[in-house]
Amino acid sequence: HPIKEPGKTVASRAEKIERYLSSRLDHKATFETLKGHLGIDKVLLNQAIKTLMALSPGRYGIARTPGDKRKRTLIMLPKNG
Repeated sequence: HPIKEPGKTVASRAEKIERYLSSRLDHKATFETLKGHLGIDKVLLNQAIKTLMALSPGRYGIARTPGDKRKRTLIMLPKNG
């Protein structure tokens, strides 16, 4: 199977997530916050995050939200170098 390029919509959502995290002082956002920010459901959010992480390997991390292990947080990691 050829590697499928992400569609424009998914890539655009990934960029929006990147801009949103860049604009926050802590560079973190819960998945719930991102869903609300983009106005999309969990499936579409996961696609966008997967694309974002594929485009910038090692740049983002996913952590369980402290206090509620069911919730996840996307974290923009500091640039190395």
